[in-house]
Amino acid sequence: KFLPNMEQYRGFGSEDLCFITSPWAQTFDDEQYFMETIKQVGEILGSDLKLSVVYFILLFSSQPTDSPLVNNAHLKQVQLDLGLLLYRYLTTKVERDEAAEQAHRLIGMLDRLHRCGEIWMNKRIRMLTEDT
Repeated sequence: KFLPNMEQYRGFGSEDLCFITSPWAQTFDDEQYFMETIKQVGEILGSDLKLSVVYFILLFSSQPTDSPLVNNAHLKQVQLDLGLLLYRYLTTKVERDEAAEQAHRLIGMLDRLHRCGEIWMNKRIRMLTEDT
């Protein structure tokens, strides 16, 4: 094992990150949207590393609606395959109905996460450092 005794350590949340102290986004609504989305995804993924890896690969292969690659047939096929892999993995952990619900919820969160990326990259309040 690469990380012995990893199960003993608690994860960290947004409250542990000093750079996510309100106000950090241009609007309070953006902050709430971001935090609620991250919390919901975190609750579904939990501490399941394999599920997280598959989901993040799916997220990275998905495209925001304004992307020129949004209709790329090859990417669409990769996304379908990853969505199916996500569901199949979940069926090894929970009953089929619950696996389908969790997979549907996670896939449904992709657009929300892209919006979170937009908030993080373009709608944060930029803080000046002493060097600037």
